[in-house]
Amino acid sequence: MVNILRRACRIAVLAIFAGQYSCIDKQYDLSDLDTDDITIGNDLTLPLGTGVISAGDIINVGDNDEITIDDAGNYVARYSGGIDVDMPGGVGFGDSEFPESRLDIPLVPGKHPHDYPEDAEIELGESAVELNLTTDDIARLDSVLFDNRNGASRLGLELSVDNLRLDGGDAEMVFRASFPEGYRLAAETGQDGSFTGSEYTCTIPMRELAGSQKTVRLLLQKAVVGADDRIAYNASLRIKKGSSLSVSGSPGLRISGGISSPDFRVIYGLIDDNFTAGQVDIATEGLDDLFDGDDNVLSFADPRIRLTAQSNIGIPLRASFAMTSVNDRSGATESVTVDRITMNAPGAYGQTAVSNIWLGASDRDVPAEYTFTACPVNDLIRISPDDIAIRTEVRTDTDLTDSRACFYPKDAFARIAYTAEIPLAPAADFRGQTDQTVDEVFDADLIDYLFSGGSAEIYGRVTNSLPLNFDMNLIVTDAADVPVGIDFEPQKVKGGGLGTDGEVSDVSFVITEADMPKMKNARNLRIRLEAYCDDALAGRHLRPDQQAKLTLKLRKSGGINITTNE
Repeated sequence: MVNILRRACRIAVLAIFAGQYSCIDKQYDLSDLDTDDITIGNDLTLPLGTGVISAGDIINVGDNDEITIDDAGNYVARYSGGIDVDMPGGVGFGDSEFPESRLDIPLVPGKHPHDYPEDAEIELGESAVELNLTTDDIARLDSVLFDNRNGASRLGLELSVDNLRLDGGDAEMVFRASFPEGYRLAAETGQDGSFTGSEYTCTIPMRELAGSQKTVRLLLQKAVVGADDRIAYNASLRIKKGSSLSVSGSPGLRISGGISSPDFRVIYGLIDDNFTAGQVDIATEGLDDLFDGDDNVLSFADPRIRLTAQSNIGIPLRASFAMTSVNDRSGATESVTVDRITMNAPGAYGQTAVSNIWLGASDRDVPAEYTFTACPVNDLIRISPDDIAIRTEVRTDTDLTDSRACFYPKDAFARIAYTAEIPLAPAADFRGQTDQTVDEVFDADLIDYLFSGGSAEIYGRVTNSLPLNFDMNLIVTDAADVPVGIDFEPQKVKGGGLGTDGEVSDVSFVITEADMPKMKNARNLRIRLEAYCDDALAGRHLRPDQQAKLTLKLRKSGGINITTNE
């Protein structure tokens, strides 16, 4: 008889915890059952043992690297990455040409050369041309610090004399160019001439000017742009004693030129809004696998997205985020938009500004170094998303009226690091379902002994310290995992308590006499847990020390029929 009972006990219903809940503690040994606790007669009662479902089992900690334990000992899911902001590619300056200018030389043409028995100096007069910088994607230019390395940022002037020839002796042209006070230039290495303040002066022999062009090359260093920037030219012709000049037509000094290959180190002013940022997809692996079913509501108390923005652009930037979460299985989507998030600007060229931004529903636990922006992040999470797409738009702050303190360096950058942080603290409207199937629970050789007549009951007690309530149910299935058609009444399991101490709930699943014939095809057992939260449990974190401990027994009513030759 004992051998028969031991065989019967092989169906021990607590095998429901031997399947996918791999870390359940099976605290029973069928080979050492105390037969004094077994009653045979109208009722047969079997002590089945205990099983433990921990918080880590529910959230599949072993399969989700993103779920970790924070400093307070609570489970939290974190998904981190970066958003690259592409700078406007065309910001800068283009080549430009100055209008040609001419300084007349006051000499009258004649049949004979002009001879000079003594030194002489002839003033040519003055002329001016506009000095305009050709800009690309610059909304307002106040000043610029040029980069004149590698042949860049050159201002060139081409000088030539027409209708005047030096027949003998020596003569030279003293040329002067006065630049706007806000401009700073320097003579290129190897060039004659010098600067006194903003005025450049060079002396060019007449032999280099007559019939050919002389190029003056200057390095652009800095420009403070004014409303009426001009280059003013003047010159004088110095003639040495004993020299002779021939004049034909109207003699003069021609001046042309322009700016070539302008480059910059930093621009002061405002640039156009040409920032772009590619879409970022956050693969929220683990959230979509926490629970089965398509109607889960993964509502947590305080999910948030932490942003750390860095920029060396001296222009306040505003970012907008359009976020969309998608559940691939159900097709459900949720969208959230956050607008006008300010990214700080550094105070000076060469510095980097850091902005810490906290997106969430509550500013309750926001650290002091973060700026809070209201955002319903929970709306994105509640559909158990497979991923969250973030589309980012960055613009300059067009409300600025004074741009003189704003700057844009050549090596401009802006980048945003994000961490989507989901403390696993269920909210009051949290809802989730999990099914766990245990194969071959019911041995075909034993079904006839226990389920040939009468009724049976699986009953016991659940001590639950998890911050989740459960509607617990059992589903008996056949070899093809098709339900055999027994409908149990779901059992309420209360959540709460601290540590391993929790709320105690009694559970009972009755196989009625009418349903006993259906057990002839029973093979597998599916455990269904409908998890939900309430106001009393809302906001409490899931922790490693929380668990649901089950102690179960099997009661068979109506006796058992055993046919044996032993």
